[in-house]
Amino acid sequence: MKKLIVVLLVLTAVTTIDAQLVRGWGIKVGAAFSNQSWDYKNADIDVDWDSKTGFSAGLFAEFLDIPVVSVLTELNYVQKGVSNELILTSVANPAGEKTEAENTIDYIELLAAAKVRFPMVAISPYVFAGPRVNFELGKSFNEYYNTIENDLESNVAGISVGIGVEAGLVLPFSLLAEYRYDYDFSNVFENDDLEIKNSCHRIQIGIMF
Repeated sequence: MKKLIVVLLVLTAVTTIDAQLVRGWGIKVGAAFSNQSWDYKNADIDVDWDSKTGFSAGLFAEFLDIPVVSVLTELNYVQKGVSNELILTSVANPAGEKTEAENTIDYIELLAAAKVRFPMVAISPYVFAGPRVNFELGKSFNEYYNTIENDLESNVAGISVGIGVEAGLVLPFSLLAEYRYDYDFSNVFENDDLEIKNSCHRIQIGIMF
């Protein structure tokens, strides 16, 4: 909670900077398609999880409005995790019964990225990349994952890269659509036998004032 308060205070302070340094600010919402890699250190086990669809939303601001380059900062909420369909068999039911094994981790996310635009007549495609830190807000695990639930790392660092397009049209704000990929440098779980790492694809839309 202290870390979340610090992040919010930083964002509030930043928004008070002279408007000449601010290119724009806005909101983004979208879907997060996340997965996890499970690397067993002492066994040749290949786990193929299904991606999990979650929600993402947040605030952003862009600074240093020079011709085609700006600094993008974001404060987001994002759901990550994994799911998989299991077949549970028993003596009474040898054919098995389908059940869903899943975990969900809720994060507050802080991103700082370099953004490069390619202005055209009505739209401006762009690319961005930068470091990211995720702070765990909460988690939801069913019984098939409870052996790792209490040992998750609360902070995870990584990088985000993405592409998008801005459309100004005749409105007093710009419309945004973008794709981004989140890769984590640090593991969300690690012990002597297993390492787990998050990855995530996101599709987002937004508005910038």
